[in-house]
Amino acid sequence: AFCGVLLVESAGLRRMIAGGLVLAAGISVYQGCIGVFAVAALLAPVFCHTLTDQECRLLPTLARHWLRLGLVAVIAAATYAGLHQMILAATGATPNNEFYSVSADLRFWRQWDSILRNAVTLVSGNDGMVPVQTVLLFLVAALLALTHSLRRFFMQHGWRGALSVPVFAVLLVFAPFAVMFIHPGALSPRSALGVPVIWLAVFSVLALSPAAHARVFLNLSLPVILLVFLFQNNRMFYAEYLVEKADAIAVSRIAERIAALDAANGEAPVEAAVVVGSYSPLPHPAIPRYCGSVLGYSQLEWPGGPMQWAVAKLARSIGIEEYGWVGPDALGEGGDVAALVSQRRPWPHPDAVFLHGSLAVVWLGQARAECGDGILARLFGGIGNP
Repeated sequence: AFCGVLLVESAGLRRMIAGGLVLAAGISVYQGCIGVFAVAALLAPVFCHTLTDQECRLLPTLARHWLRLGLVAVIAAATYAGLHQMILAATGATPNNEFYSVSADLRFWRQWDSILRNAVTLVSGNDGMVPVQTVLLFLVAALLALTHSLRRFFMQHGWRGALSVPVFAVLLVFAPFAVMFIHPGALSPRSALGVPVIWLAVFSVLALSPAAHARVFLNLSLPVILLVFLFQNNRMFYAEYLVEKADAIAVSRIAERIAALDAANGEAPVEAAVVVGSYSPLPHPAIPRYCGSVLGYSQLEWPGGPMQWAVAKLARSIGIEEYGWVGPDALGEGGDVAALVSQRRPWPHPDAVFLHGSLAVVWLGQARAECGDGILARLFGGIGNP
């Protein structure tokens, strides 16, 4: 996305074409490229104008740059969509899943509530994944950068230039979510890569500011942000490490109980283990859960998928090869899963593992749905709700 913007902003038709091809390649890799390109496309002309300190009409000059970048973005998206359809036609493949098809719906006002919720959630720290201390420091930095920009553009371009600053700031806040204005649906946190680009731009404005207090705040806040992020990353990945260990222990204990039932049965050996339901580890302060991320979540609690594959993978990872792990369909039409588990307590209760003919049934229960919401997300949680 950055290379595409730089090439388009360079002089020459060939570089513009090259920038469009680079952007089309970026879109083909991941949709988050669109948000990064939107942020970079908004910022690049403004920074170029500020650094060169050109004497020209501000709004017409920026409008020409943005029109050129927008035109290249449309051509790049059309190029990607065309190549995508050509590959499908050449291979004869059919996109059975909506995520592998190319579609667009520009009626973004129909999902305005969803766009607002995503913007508030991801800008305010993604439900606690980004530490609240760093988000607050960024908000202070953004306020300082906005004040500096208002003063600078008022001195250079008068009231018209000053009024353009808050409008530009609003556009910049929504730019990382540009893909939601093109296609309806949920936005994954990893698709909002444009948000840290805004952070970079805000701190760059402070670094270029002639005001001493802005540079002092920058020098004091950056080490704090880096240190807090370091501790936060360690906490997140250590929580995931604890969950992985808990998963391995759980599967090991399940295998031990199946082996004990098999030995006590004395008849035909257990052919396979039927996995029913999903399981969440017991809540613990040392294992926080982060919405929109795999961190803090057990492999045994993902909804909508065949849980037996997760159990089989965990069993192989710790060297358990004695049993085959199958889904509830292995019980056959006569096997009423609800009736089998209705009078039993879920894992880790001893009743959770029992024999049903030549099969061992493992009743994991129901995974809990709650997760840790960030402080700022709870504070502004009403924004965007219908």
